[in-house]
Amino acid sequence: MTKVEKKRISILGCGWLGLPLAQRLVELNISNELKGSTTSDSRLALFNASGIKGYCIDLSPDFKGDPESIRSFLDTDILIISVPPKLAKAGHDFHVQQIRSVIEHLKNAPVKEIIYTSSTSVYPDLNRVVLEEDITEPGES
Repeated sequence: MTKVEKKRISILGCGWLGLPLAQRLVELNISNELKGSTTSDSRLALFNASGIKGYCIDLSPDFKGDPESIRSFLDTDILIISVPPKLAKAGHDFHVQQIRSVIEHLKNAPVKEIIYTSSTSVYPDLNRVVLEEDITEPGES
């Protein structure tokens, strides 16, 4: 595969960060197949209307969904993981278990590249559009 050849891309977790990323990748036309996962069937129509092949996959913390759909979703060249760590109420090792499940499923997948994104914010919860000036130092309230 050459660098100019379009690659298949899957985004695990098309939420507030993953969906705009997927839409931008579609807009740039850099992938010959773009797949996105969600935990909500109601979002699949939005994905399909945006040119994203939607999959309903739950990672809580193991993969839940149709095994064939999971296999099809992971039949990709590039996997972008955009699944934020859960709150402490889910348990301190919940996200670790999610990533272990992803790794286990990747053992039989043709994925060549993985990009892990973090959607953890440095901004306070202000319930409004935030500005750079809103960043607080660690320990500030």
